[in-house]
Amino acid sequence: MGLYAMIQFMTVVLLYQVGSNLSDFEFLWEDLAVAVPLSFVMGATHPADTLSKLMPESSLLGIPTVVSVLASTLIQFGVQLPLFFGFRNDPFNKRDPIDPEDRTANWPCDVNTILF
Repeated sequence: MGLYAMIQFMTVVLLYQVGSNLSDFEFLWEDLAVAVPLSFVMGATHPADTLSKLMPESSLLGIPTVVSVLASTLIQFGVQLPLFFGFRNDPFNKRDPIDPEDRTANWPCDVNTILF
């Protein structure tokens, strides 16, 4: 679940650059897309036939765990960054400047759709 939180964090950081954020329903869909398949897969796995002689990691902050989470996060961020900057630099993506003081406006955000 740490990887899942890091991916959402990176998405929200990129969206803050354009003055947007994930909506509640987008957070919900991301939760469902991660939690439901994970629960089915965990329920469908069976125990191993033999036990290993090696001890399991004594800490969740072991080197293999941290490297795995960081590598997966960097891969996801590496996919999102070209999409984010490529879309922002396209000539068809020129919009009027947004007034940050106007809290009642509902501005469309195509970057939100791309990163979601």
